[in-house]
Amino acid sequence: MRISPSGPQGVPEPYRQNGTGRATDRPAESGPAGNVAEADAVQLSPQAQLIQRLQRELGVAPARAARVAALKEAVDAGQYTVPADQVARRMLERGFGKS
Repeated sequence: MRISPSGPQGVPEPYRQNGTGRATDRPAESGPAGNVAEADAVQLSPQAQLIQRLQRELGVAPARAARVAALKEAVDAGQYTVPADQVARRMLERGFGKS
């Protein structure tokens, strides 16, 4: 590429500027009142759409939110206790302490 007073030479067309100060690979679109407007679009794959839907559904679990709020209140009030025997039993069930 050679740069001369008349501008860059040998630059592929998609990398030339469109008059807005930004390089583009498509012509500028004219919006209302003659302003330059660009439209951005995103298309998610079916897998991404499924993940997004599941995240929304799982994020709104009222029963879990109510349980968490009740536990938080009990902890804040100093009324929440964890039975040591239950903790020990679950640790043994899940294999904690095994090498």
